[in-house]
Amino acid sequence: MAKKEAKPKEKKEKKDKKDKKDKKDKKDKKNDKGKSSRSDKKVTRETQRLEVSICGHPDVVDMYMVKSSDLNAVIDSYQIDIDPDPGTNAEGQVIDTEADLFLCVYDVRNRKTVDFLKSKVLPEVKNLNKKMAIAGLGLEYRMGGRDELADMGTASSLAKQYGCRGAELIYCEGEQLAAGTFSLYAASNPEKYNKDTEEKTEEGGDKKKKKDKKDKKDKKDKKDKKEKKKKEKK
Repeated sequence: MAKKEAKPKEKKEKKDKKDKKDKKDKKDKKNDKGKSSRSDKKVTRETQRLEVSICGHPDVVDMYMVKSSDLNAVIDSYQIDIDPDPGTNAEGQVIDTEADLFLCVYDVRNRKTVDFLKSKVLPEVKNLNKKMAIAGLGLEYRMGGRDELADMGTASSLAKQYGCRGAELIYCEGEQLAAGTFSLYAASNPEKYNKDTEEKTEEGGDKKKKKDKKDKKDKKDKKDKKEKKKKEKK
């Protein structure tokens, strides 16, 4: 018996189903491609573990050490881990040790801790001839406008006097304190971190040059094709 030919309506339904399936397959492939490209773009970060010697009034050294278990932060391509140790004793005598940075600290809320730093700590740390920086802990306390706070320019003026970097840091969050400490360390080592920035800039510049060359080549190819077509028409 001759095979019964499918009706036009049935043919249309089959075609619609096929079109829907093709669209779904394309969508699935696109999604899979998107997922793989996102996974390829995962950033690999370099871990920077800094040993920091905390120098200053015993109360302020204790302030910093309280946050020791929370001193982690992500900055650009770096995973920062700060490993602090007390760098002065109760009398303010500095312990000469191996550290990436000697961080001289004062409490923004207590001017006496600034006097202690000036008279007992900073001259000794300077004599060690090692990487040092000055930090006021508790930048956030300035929001209340309290009168007994240390002068606003304390960190910068002391930093200028001792030829190092200085800033007031947010103290309440360990991540912020870690980021601030690392920023002072990076600023104290411009030869290392400026080089990283320059290399990234150069790499980006090379990529842009390659892209510009490709764009110019594509434009030239299109122009040549148009001219060829014009000649053929003539």
